Amino acid sequence: MQFIKNKNMPLSLQLVKNDLTYEELAIVSYTIYQSDTTTLELSGSVSYNTLLNSYTTNISPSADWVSQEPGNYILVWAISDTDFFTSTMIEYLSIINDNELKLDALINTTVGLIEDVSVVQDTIDDIETKTISLSGDIVNTSLDIKRVLGLVHDNVSLDQTTYDRFYNMKTARMRIYNNPDSIGTDNDVIGEYKIESNSDRRGTFINWKQTRIS
Repeated sequence: MQFIKNKNMPLSLQLVKNDLTYEELAIVSYTIYQSDTTTLELSGSVSYNTLLNSYTTNISPSADWVSQEPGNYILVWAISDTDFFTSTMIEYLSIINDNELKLDALINTTVGLIEDVSVVQDTIDDIETKTISLSGDIVNTSLDIKRVLGLVHDNVSLDQTTYDRFYNMKTARMRIYNNPDSIGTDNDVIGEYKIESNSDRRGTFINWKQTRIS
C-alpha cells in the first residue's frame, strides 16, 4: 500500500472464508512499525463495515500520526475471536511525499505523441469549413484526428466508474465529443470506450485496457 504524507490513510482488511462468506464477528486491530520491525509508530482498533464487507479505519495523520515521515513501514493486523483465520497478517506500506507520486495517465498511452494540440485543432477547423469541396476521405480524416484529440483529453467525459477495494478505478466509460458544450450528454459523441483495470494495491495497476465500443 502507498500513501501520501499528511493525507488520510484508509486501511481495509477483508476476511473471506472458504465458503466465500465474510467473517463479520472477529476482533481486529492494527499496529504500524518502522521497517526495522521494532519501533512502534501507531496502533488502533478497526470496526466491521457492512457495506464494504471489510474491517476498516481511516487514519488522519494530523490527529493520529503527527510524527509521520516518508519511508517504508510494516502493518500488522491482529485477528482474534475466529477459528477461520491466522491470528496475524502482515502488509507493507510506504509513505511518500506529494511530489514523488508519479501516476501514469490512463489514456494517453494508447495514442502517439501530439506535440501541439492547438495546431491540430486549427487544422481540423480549417478542414470543416471546406467540407463541401473536399472528398469523403478528408472528412473521415478530420473525424479520426478528432478522435485522437479526444484520446489526449480534448472534449472527453469519463463516467460510469467503479472502484475496487483498494479505491483504484476498476471500470469506466469514456466518451469523446466534437462539441465542448455537449460534454456529459448523449449529443455529438464521436467515440465511446470501455476502460478496465486490475490492481493489487492502492495507487498502482497490474494491467489496464481501453476497448473501443463505437
